[in-house]
This record gives sequence, structure tokens and C-alpha cells, in this order.
Amino acid sequence: MSAGRKKKQQAAAGQAAGPDSVLPDWLDRPWRLELALAGFLALALLIYFRDFVFDGGVMLAGHDMITQGLQTRKLGIEAARAGDGYPLWNPYSYCGIPYLGFLPGPLFFPTTLLYFIMPIERAIGWSFIIMILAGGLFTWLWITELGLARPAAALCAVSYSFTGWVASTLVGGHDGRMFVVLLAPLVFFFAERGLKRKKAVYFLLMGLAVAGQILSPQVQMMYFCSLALAAYFLFRLVGLHRDGESFGTLVRLSAGFAAGFLVAVSLAAVQFGPLLANQQYSHRQIGLGLGYEGWEHATDFSMYPLETVGLIVPGFTGEPDLYWGPEQFKSHSEYMGLLPLFFAAVALACRRNRMTIFFACLAGLALLFCWGGYTPFYKLPFYLLPKVKDFRGPNMMFFVAALSLITLMGYGLDYLLTRKSAAGGRKESKGVSPLKVIGWGLAGLAALAFVIGASRAALPNVLTGMIHYPDPRQALPLLAQHYPAMIRAAVVSLLVGGVIFGLVWLWSRGKIPLAAFVGLLAVVSYGDLMRMDRQWMGVVETRRYYNRDNIVQYLQQQQFPCRVFFYPSQIIPEGMRDFWDNSLLYFQIPTVNASMPLRIKWFETLYGTHLMRNLARDPRQWNVVASQGGQRPPVDIPHPRYWNLLAANYVMFRKSQLTPFFEKEYPFLRKVAEDDLTRRVLYENPEAWPRLMFFTRAEVLADDRQFLDRLNDPAFDPRQTLVLAEQPDFDISALDGGPPGTARAEITAYRWGRMTVSAECDRPALLYLAEAYHPDWRATVDGRPARIYRAELALRAVYLEPGRHEIELRYESAPYRWGKWITLVALAVSLVWVGWTAYRKDW
Repeated sequence: MSAGRKKKQQAAAGQAAGPDSVLPDWLDRPWRLELALAGFLALALLIYFRDFVFDGGVMLAGHDMITQGLQTRKLGIEAARAGDGYPLWNPYSYCGIPYLGFLPGPLFFPTTLLYFIMPIERAIGWSFIIMILAGGLFTWLWITELGLARPAAALCAVSYSFTGWVASTLVGGHDGRMFVVLLAPLVFFFAERGLKRKKAVYFLLMGLAVAGQILSPQVQMMYFCSLALAAYFLFRLVGLHRDGESFGTLVRLSAGFAAGFLVAVSLAAVQFGPLLANQQYSHRQIGLGLGYEGWEHATDFSMYPLETVGLIVPGFTGEPDLYWGPEQFKSHSEYMGLLPLFFAAVALACRRNRMTIFFACLAGLALLFCWGGYTPFYKLPFYLLPKVKDFRGPNMMFFVAALSLITLMGYGLDYLLTRKSAAGGRKESKGVSPLKVIGWGLAGLAALAFVIGASRAALPNVLTGMIHYPDPRQALPLLAQHYPAMIRAAVVSLLVGGVIFGLVWLWSRGKIPLAAFVGLLAVVSYGDLMRMDRQWMGVVETRRYYNRDNIVQYLQQQQFPCRVFFYPSQIIPEGMRDFWDNSLLYFQIPTVNASMPLRIKWFETLYGTHLMRNLARDPRQWNVVASQGGQRPPVDIPHPRYWNLLAANYVMFRKSQLTPFFEKEYPFLRKVAEDDLTRRVLYENPEAWPRLMFFTRAEVLADDRQFLDRLNDPAFDPRQTLVLAEQPDFDISALDGGPPGTARAEITAYRWGRMTVSAECDRPALLYLAEAYHPDWRATVDGRPARIYRAELALRAVYLEPGRHEIELRYESAPYRWGKWITLVALAVSLVWVGWTAYRKDW
């Protein structure tokens, strides 16, 4: 029966006018509402990303994407296009570093196909857009699978697609985080359908979705999502048991759920395997070099409980530009709009059942987890849950709270839209009505706005007094500067709440039809979210960061091999990009420093952490000197020794007031090129070692900490003695310390994970290679296996007898080799299983 005929029959029966609870004919047909939702999301995305979509010369301005993500992915895509496949080894950063095993990005994620058909700068942006659209549709699937009204699911989809933890991933370029968040509803959808229909194929599909999260590759957030999913599955199993489900069925469901995760790990083994194997060699195994480990490391970037007010007053703590909270910075948002909060409250007040209580508890636990070290609660997951100690950033758990609140929102909206008596007519609750709940929420908003606005003189001191700051002097001025915006945000929240209340009142009184009601709420929700989302969206011209300037042109003209060290010229804010500048990788120019999410731990120690303490003077020292008359700072570490053994034959420096001090500190450098646009100057380092050197004297220092003291000793000549980190297989006394004589060595091939060298020496010697050491490198000398020694703490050496030799070195990753086959087999089995299920229509 059509909606119009229903209304006519109701009128003929003399029923009292009430809210319209039926969609119009044109929207109530199969797939019409879904298409309308997809159209709304597409239009909303077009508006939001308009600066990117309509200008082909720009890219999204994510800072981590600019400093590492884009050029790292470009390296792999160009290798694949050249027929080499994705490389296992990146020879251009940090004197070499694992590629697939050190998180190069979502190279196996479905949207990566775009990287091969358009410029990668554009493909990455379109990946964000496509996944936000998909995430909205996944949310619709999840909410409808719970048996909730389709209009309610549509509104949940809009709210979740643009929730703060989705949109704020743009500012960092963290597409992996976004992909995990947006895949989470799909993971829950397949798990719920598997539980309802008791079909193993749905747990398989759940595994496919989890595999996508692993390949994002934001493993930490995937782990958090899996914890929430496991809690939900156990909750549903208990409910099924209480409802009389047989023990055998529960066992089969549990086996299917576990098999789904086995499928997920198998499908992602091509990337997850190398990552897992390389974890023991990562710099994160030595605590990031930040000077704090254990509990302090794990609770870094916790969400201060006061920041929870940001769920109601967006940007409460001043993010992103005037953050006055206790953490180092905040470049994300928890704001998810008022609509989910209002209707989550409706669900808890009017529709308490197993599901709403579970998701309320899940949201609360996730929020406690986010608060991290600010509450004693975090000690439970820290000590009881595996891997939590290895992660930092407990605030990343917030998307679980967001998904839980969105689910509660679905229950609240469904209650509002579908309450009916047994006879089919609408029946108001004898208890609390949804309109009253929203009214109470509006009253609370009014009280909060009044407190913020009326306490302008006292509240900043109260708020900052509640927080223990590393530097308390900075917080109050920031808060004072931000406070007018906080007042505006509170007032606008009150207005938005009033609009939501008004729309609910109009619909409940039969003043507007259901379709208009849902459409207007969708527009209000989108507009409400844009209050914060617009803070995270920005574009930049690609050539601004990846410009083939004078320095790039000069370096590309040099004979192989050359290597550049970018000496940081300032600390904050401008100069931080000098620490993380990886723009030369875009042009495949080798560098000593770069920006990568993971680094080899031996190289990290040699390097002196991400602040390059062993390679460069802290720019803050020079800034102080510049402000106090320009006296040369005292020499404390012989930085050039490190440049030399790393074969950094070029040093780059950004022109600034510190340039005179830099040139006075290192007078042996020779200026060879400069670029006015980027303000970068390139110097040649004539003292740099060649990539290959012969040593006829060596010593062993098994304790890595001793090496730095040895290298910093002015009496030690590193050109005469090679330091090994392990006892050699050969008789070290065979190295007589004599001059290398006519020894020579030449690189004859150098590509990705393969290097060949032609060498000749007239006495036993160690051939030193200024290439980063990794245990997965294998060597042969004249076709016979040879051992690669870890030399100079983080680089390589091979022992040679007198004579002429051909040396071949290859990077061989067994985890990748096995992972590739496991992934291919799992993919084939999954496709056959799903195809057979579709053929039999056994859904």
C-alpha cells in the first residue's frame, strides 16, 4: 500500500493528525533511500572538498603526508610501474631502510589502484573522499542490520561520515586512521549478520574488512577496533545463550568468529608479516629516543578529561591553533555533533535494553581508555591487555566511543520514529518522551553557555589551574586568546540544539513530513559538524613542497653515488620541517635524514634520535647565541665525523640568521648551489668518506653505547680503524694495519634491494659499505656465502682475502616471501568461498 493511500485511509477513519511516519512513494521504493543517502553524502563531500576537487594542481595539506607519506608511496608506485614490483628496501632514506616492512602506507588497500591511474598527489585525496562516502554507507548497513529504521540509519551515516575523528585525520594526512574508523561499521555489520544468520561466509567477510584495517596500515587503531568487536561478540554470545541457543551453535559461531580473524591476518600477511618481523629492529623498541619509556611512553597523548567538554563545545581546548591543554599539541577533534548526543540520551532514557546498555558501557569504557594516564583506570589495560604497553596515544580509542554513540543515536531515532501501539497507532510513552529528553539537553546547553559567557573573568584561571602543565606560563595566554571563540562555540551549540529541538517538535506535531524532517536533520548535522571539520581541510600547491629547484637539479646532475644531509636550521615552528624534510625522496635523491614512521634502531642510536643530536647542533643553542651577540657556541660533539662515515658528501642548510654561525662552525664546507624560493643552500663536504672503503685494522665493541664514546674521542682516528659490533668469524689478527695499497672497489649495480661490487685488494681487509645494516641482507663473495658485519654501529662490512672479488648483496625478506603466498592463497580461498555462496544464493 502506498504512503498516500495509507494517509487517506487514516483520514477517512477519523484518526487524529499526528507525526508523519511513512516515507513518500518516490523514496519508499527499493534502493531509493539508499541512493538519496549516497547522493547527499556525495554532494556534502563535493562541497567540503571543493578546493581540492576543482583545482588539479593542489593536494590535501596533511603534514605527515607532505613530510613522508606521499613521496614514500611514490617510490613504491614508480618501482611497480617499472616492473620491479614494490621494493623491499628503500635505498634513498637513512642510508637505506626496509620499505614494505616499515609502514610505507596503504599500498595494498583497494583505493591504491588510483595511484596507478592518476598523479599520486591527486589519488591520495580522492582516496579520502571515496572512503568517507563508503564509510557512510557502511554505517547505514550496520544500523539497519540492528533492525532500526532506515531514516534513522541515514542520519547516523551522515553523522559518522563527518565525525571529528574522521575529518581531523586530514590535517595530518593520516589516511590509515581514517580508513580504520570508516571500516569499523562494516566490521560490526558482518559480525552481527554472521551471528543472526549463522552463516560462516559472513565471518569470512568480516575478516576481509578487518584485513582492510590491517592494510590501512594503522595497526594500533585496528587493534582497538578488534578489542571492541571481541567485547561485542562475547556480549552477543551471552545474549544468545540466555535466549536458549544451543551450546553447539555457540561453539560454531565462536569458531567462525576466530576463523574470520585468521582470514584477516592471512589476507594481510603480505604487509603484516614483514612489519611483525621487523618490529624487533624498529627504533620503537628503544622507546622512540624521547627519554621516557614504559608507563610514561604508553600514556603520551592521553585525552585530558576536561577535553570531553569538546563533545558539546567544539574546539573547547583550542585545537588546532590555540591548544591550551596539557599535551604537546592537539591536531584532532572529538566533536561529533549534537545530534548523536541528543538521541543517544533519548535511547538511554526511553529505550533501555541489552543493546543500548552495552553500547553505553562500551562508550564509557572507550572514553576511560582515551583518558589514559589521567585516571587510574588505564592501568587495567596497560597491565592486562597485550600490546597496549607498546602503543602510545590512548586518545586513538575515541572512535570506538564515537561508533558506540552513533549506534545509540540510531536506537534513539528509531524510538522517536517508530513508537506504535499494538493496534498500529502511535502511542506516547507514559514515562519520558524524546522531546523532553532533548529539552533537558537544551537546558543543559543553555546553562553551560551561560557559565562560559558569564565567567569570562574567572573561568580561565580555574580551567588552567586544574591542569598540570609542563610549562604553565604558556597555557593562560593561549586560553585568554581562545576564550572569545569558546563563547561563540557555546552559543552556537545552544542555537544548533534549539534548531534540533524545534525540528523534532514540528515533526511530532505533524507540521512537517518525515522526508523533510530527516533531510533537514541531515543538513543541520552536516552544518554542525562543519564548525570543526573546516579547521582540518586545506590544500597546498604540490610544487610548493616538491619543486625541482636549483638544488634538486644540481644533485640530479651529479655522478652516482651522492648523499645529502639536511642540517636543521631552526627548531619551532618553521624549522621542524628541517628535521622531517623528506622532499628529496620525491626525486629519489639519497639522504641521511628523512621522515619515516619506523627507523632501524641501530641507525637511530647512531643518528641521535629524531632530533639528530649526533649529527647537528641543537638549533636552540644557536638561536640563543644569535640573540646574545653572536659568539661561536662551544664544540661538544664532532658532528662531521658522523657525516663522513655516513658518506654525506653534501650538506644542506636553510638560509636564516644562523647561516653565519653555521659557516663559521664548519668552514671546510664549500657552497655549490642555492635556491632563493626554498631558501636552501647546498654545501659540498670534501671530507666525506666514499661509499666503499677498505680497512686493514679493526676492533670489536660489543656494547653499542661504547661506540659513541669511541667515535667522539678526539684521539681516535675513525679512518684508520673500523669498529665492529660483533666478534668476526675470521682471525682479526690477519688484519695487519698496513696501508691498503692498490685496493679499489666500485659499485657496479645498485637498485632497491640489490647491490653488486667489484673489488680488489692486496692484503686481507674489511670492505666497509656506508649502507644501513639489517639482518635480512645476504652477501656472496665470488659466489660463496659471506657474512655481513654490523660496522660503525649501524652500517655494513664484508671481509675479503687478497685478490679480485665480485661481491653481491641482496635483501631477502622471508616474512615477505611467505606472507605473499599466504595472502594469495587466502585471497583465492575467500573469492571461491564468496563466489560459491553467491552461486548457491546461500546468504
